[in-house]
Amino acid sequence: HDIMAQYGCKNIKIIPHGISSPEKSKIPKFSVGYLGSIAPDKGISYLLEAWSILNYPDTLLTIAGKNSIELIEKVRTTKGSIFLAGFVPEISDFYNQCTVYVQPSVTEGFGIEVIEAMSYRKAVICSSGAGANDCIMSGVNGTIVPAKDPTAIAKAIDYYKQNQNKMLEHGMFAGINSKKYLWNNIKKLYHEVWNELLSSV
Repeated sequence: HDIMAQYGCKNIKIIPHGISSPEKSKIPKFSVGYLGSIAPDKGISYLLEAWSILNYPDTLLTIAGKNSIELIEKVRTTKGSIFLAGFVPEISDFYNQCTVYVQPSVTEGFGIEVIEAMSYRKAVICSSGAGANDCIMSGVNGTIVPAKDPTAIAKAIDYYKQNQNKMLEHGMFAGINSKKYLWNNIKKLYHEVWNELLSSV
């Protein structure tokens, strides 16, 4: 939004990604999750560094995504319990087994997993490098941390572990906020834009 204002782009409409409403949402024992690709721009190395800092004896980090098995060697040198889930056919299985979702991206256009996690009432820790950080109100429905900062990621995870009432509160607001990204609402935005274009022809 700042860049568009800087260059005087007045006639641009931003329409976010859409999501489907989850059929069920569970709050399990405290655990942390990441879902997505394992490319360098996703910042997984910073999440693993954060996990080593925390080195919890009783908490699981689940990393899911079709290429997550490629992390085996890196995980062997990371402290703490980690499960590499690989490809997850049903995303509800992933989101329902974690209580906090982390999007540690260095740079990313959006990151639909952020609003997916929100729809499952998960508190989201999102880096400033992910475009989806626009969906997070830090201290309300999640936490925004600087990109490339494992210490900040570790502090945010530990905050939720030590303050699970806040984690649940942020998750509740995340669920409420996610409703504006449901496909029916996104379709309305597209219709509005097309109607404006047609009326200006």
